[in-house]
Amino acid sequence: QQVYGDCQSKCEVAYPDNCHNRTAAIASCPANATCSYFADCAAKIQSWTCNSGYEKSGNSCIAAVKIGSYIYSDGSIGNEIIANKTIIAIIVDTSSRLAMSLEIETSKDGTETDTFCKNFTTQGTSSGSWSCPTMNDLQLIYNNKSILNNSLHNAGRPRLNGEDNIDPVYGNNWRYWSSEMTNYGNRRAMLLGKGNITSFNNSWPGYTIPVRKY
Repeated sequence: QQVYGDCQSKCEVAYPDNCHNRTAAIASCPANATCSYFADCAAKIQSWTCNSGYEKSGNSCIAAVKIGSYIYSDGSIGNEIIANKTIIAIIVDTSSRLAMSLEIETSKDGTETDTFCKNFTTQGTSSGSWSCPTMNDLQLIYNNKSILNNSLHNAGRPRLNGEDNIDPVYGNNWRYWSSEMTNYGNRRAMLLGKGNITSFNNSWPGYTIPVRKY
């Protein structure tokens, strides 16, 4: 501390800490985070990490996106059902950012399925933002069927593959249409009960799951 001879007019006061030389990583510690503070500046955050099950999003910690997470009509994503929010989709795969609709259309013949997917809308989405699944999309749905069924069931929706409603013809091995056609004019599909990949006459009934990227 420097002291002036005439302290009545001007004095310098020592800093009580080193905060004037420290830059905070974030202004305040967000919810669901663990923060550490500078040893010589207890008022400023040196670093912060999100707790288990959460990930950084800007200056917040949000629920980590995973297979089975819900997508809401406002674009937010959560792992739990949130009151007063509308679920529009469930995440199928995080690598390809694939999500499937909660609305699974039943008994659509193959000639209708492309138009249905193209025109499909939900609260917060418009027509043209959804599509029918490719065979690869259906394979991802089949691979993660158990997790997806849990999310569907918890949201009060019928589970995939007739786990709640047995089809009178196909039992619990339902046919799910893809967007792909064969060279012979048949539509490719998957029987989600056992994961059978096959094709059927395009006029036959089947089930359609609109999908989209999130």
